[in-house]
Amino acid sequence: MKSRITVYLLTNRWEIGGVRTHIMDLAEGLKQRGADVAIAAWDGGASRPKDVRFLALRLYGKGGRHKSLRGFFASADRLRRVILSEEGPVIVHTHSRYTLPLAALAVRGTKAARVYTAHSSFSDLGFLPWYPRHIICPSESAAEAFRAHVRQAARCVLSIIPHGVADSGIRVARPRELPSSIPSFVFLGRLAAGKGGETLIDAAGRLALRDVDAFRIVVVGDGPDRDAWERRTRLSGIKSLVHFVGAVDDPRPFLQHAAALVFPSTELEAAPMSVLEAMAARCPVLASDIPPLRELLADGRRGLLVEPGNADALAAGMERVLRDPAAFTPQMENAHAEVRARHSYETMLEQTLDVYSASCGTGLPMSR
Repeated sequence: MKSRITVYLLTNRWEIGGVRTHIMDLAEGLKQRGADVAIAAWDGGASRPKDVRFLALRLYGKGGRHKSLRGFFASADRLRRVILSEEGPVIVHTHSRYTLPLAALAVRGTKAARVYTAHSSFSDLGFLPWYPRHIICPSESAAEAFRAHVRQAARCVLSIIPHGVADSGIRVARPRELPSSIPSFVFLGRLAAGKGGETLIDAAGRLALRDVDAFRIVVVGDGPDRDAWERRTRLSGIKSLVHFVGAVDDPRPFLQHAAALVFPSTELEAAPMSVLEAMAARCPVLASDIPPLRELLADGRRGLLVEPGNADALAAGMERVLRDPAAFTPQMENAHAEVRARHSYETMLEQTLDVYSASCGTGLPMSR
């Protein structure tokens, strides 16, 4: 009897963010279908998943600030030895560019297949020869960016598979950080470069100078730039307006009770999970007008788009929400309908399994 499939979900850093959320969702779905699942990444002391096998990779030095070349090759060798010990078919599903060459080295001399999900749209390193044949793009804009910047794109098979997200379902209790008496704008995501932290804080300062009622900014998440964001908040004199909550296991309470999600990212993110979660929660979305978000929000029919990096434009959008929140009801309903139609876990899993089968060149020994 043929052994069941083993899937290694490979990324560079096991840190809070949309990629980790997606990987955990995928891992749970694959396990339910009978696959043996393992996650491979540098954990940096972060808590590891309890119900999924974890393979720790030494990709970074102490503190995670610098990449470790020696650790990189040691990690590739460790993953290769683990793959060789497996009896059944193996898929190495890569979720970061840094681990693309690692996966390529690890599968050499094995029968393992490789798949890559392009979570972000990059314009550099497109000349590298590490891309596998089968590429998953969470959006049309991500696929377009891949074709435009990766020299090997013509030999790749691109499958557009939107991320899955759960419907928020029953309304949950309001978190204490969002008092009912004050409208709260929520930022949800990693506190890192490219996420628009400076724009958000500057927009809050500009909005405070306008003739609007009281409001607050609630920052949900953590990351390497948290200290810089908090320092900018203090220097801007708006410390009382911006509240840093840190990472949370379940963002639904914040999204269900927020005046809006504010997503001022300047990165070309393929399909941000926080925006999808807000759409599922019927939370208005204010986001940067960049291709992936323009696609996800249907040119403004599912949310409000503002010029990237423009604090004045973001403050104006936030003021619109404060002055006439009911005006965003049609957008909220359109967004929720889109999530239900195109972003179910089941659809994402089925289409991902199809890519796995194509990469192996055979059917997979698992339930459907």
